[in-house]
Amino acid sequence: MQHASSPDPDPARAGFVARPLPGLRAAGVAGRQPRVSWRAGALAVRDEHGACLVVEATRVHRLRLGATGTSLGKVHMARVFIEGGDPKAPLLLQADNPHDRGYAPVMRRLAEAVAARRGLAALEHGLGDGDARGLFLWTLAVAAGATVLAFTVWAEPFGTLGITLFVLAMAAIVALAGWEAHFVHRPASLGSLDEVDRYLPR
Repeated sequence: MQHASSPDPDPARAGFVARPLPGLRAAGVAGRQPRVSWRAGALAVRDEHGACLVVEATRVHRLRLGATGTSLGKVHMARVFIEGGDPKAPLLLQADNPHDRGYAPVMRRLAEAVAARRGLAALEHGLGDGDARGLFLWTLAVAAGATVLAFTVWAEPFGTLGITLFVLAMAAIVALAGWEAHFVHRPASLGSLDEVDRYLPR
């Protein structure tokens, strides 16, 4: 028998501290340290001022799990598409600390609940078509700028061979970014619940 004063052994109930993104503020959770937890079949987002947003799993018609690389390492995020909400502006949840171990169990519980009600088609991985294109175009712009510099500024000290190798390296980076944008960041349905853990931090 567990006493009320004993620590909660369920990491999904303990949850994680989310980054205070605009979507949460728009939903009425305006604190700087909103905590996301899983309770009784729902996401509960509560800030330090007592404001609380409850999203029942039955109202979630699609869940998209994604990750992107930053200077802090890999950052995971979840887009929660809610019935009646703007399909172009889902609720975006991201752990404030990318190493917070509470994020994965909360999202795993949500994914299981959504799949049980909506089927696997309601579970996706990726970021979004716009994000995927944006990341690719940003990489392309940086590579193009570096290539222009190579021909105009570094041509003499690098020599023909050096410039050729540099351009080939930039082309490889752009190709890799295109592959990642299409196969990793572009939204696609998960094939099974077992795949959920592939898109959660470990």
